[in-house]
Amino acid sequence: MGMDWRNLAMKLRPGRSPVQIRFGRLAYIHVPKSAGTSIIDALNHSLKPRCAVGGFDRSMFGGFDDFQSLGEPAARHVFLHAGALPARADLIAGHFALSTIQQRYPDAAVLMILREPQSRLLSHWTFWRSEAETPQPAWGTWTQRLTAAHGGFGDFLTDKRIACQTDNVALRLLLWPHPLLPADGFIAPEHDAALLAAASARLAEVAHLNVSENPALASDLAAWLGRPFAMRRIKETLPVAPRYSVMLAEQLTQTTQDAWQSRTRLDMALWRMACAAVMPDADIAALTATVRDLSVARYAKLLNRAA
Repeated sequence: MGMDWRNLAMKLRPGRSPVQIRFGRLAYIHVPKSAGTSIIDALNHSLKPRCAVGGFDRSMFGGFDDFQSLGEPAARHVFLHAGALPARADLIAGHFALSTIQQRYPDAAVLMILREPQSRLLSHWTFWRSEAETPQPAWGTWTQRLTAAHGGFGDFLTDKRIACQTDNVALRLLLWPHPLLPADGFIAPEHDAALLAAASARLAEVAHLNVSENPALASDLAAWLGRPFAMRRIKETLPVAPRYSVMLAEQLTQTTQDAWQSRTRLDMALWRMACAAVMPDADIAALTATVRDLSVARYAKLLNRAA
């Protein structure tokens, strides 16, 4: 990106003093498919909050506005404005933009965990595809967008209706709402420098930043929270149904790989910043290649049971 992200990483301070949950709040920005369910489970066990809230704000829905079509229990977990979130919550852990959290809970200490973006996006497609056989009536007309995962990986990556879920999602959660973030469209490359500068500034407001690939993630969080923190593997993606089985290698055409790179280019810069901050001795290029290779091998098996 023409950017010295190692220098930018010096702005980030992941090792801050422990959060005093007894006297305040913790808000976890759950980037989809970044081990968030396991992290939320561990936070609940560790902190034992009096009032925990999770779910979604509008940042994850792009231009979708047919919220009246949602049924229970989906409607109870979608907060259309910050004021709809419970004022007394002391653990806020969901797919919420930083702006939503700061508007409703300005005193909250914010936690954010990033995952290698291409692996995250491949996991996202595989997860939606694995859920394709499960009826989703509670999600109303939003299910029309979920069907984007029924086609090929390239179709998923180029469907503008779900750009809010596929296009540099970590950056979007940091900056939403922002005039340079299209609701139903992809971020224009000419805005990359401005958006990355804005996102890196927002990352500096996060109380604790980490990456899911960090072997010391759990111990880092235990030290930061000042109490035990143990993660379990929860809600792992299941194999897809036979009629949605595909050979991943055949999906990864050059056109699809170009779209994959474009949908993750800004999040990749943010993830590298975070890696440099929390794992300063890591070979990030080697880590990127290893993580991606392992992810491709893993999801190839889930996408094709015969593999």
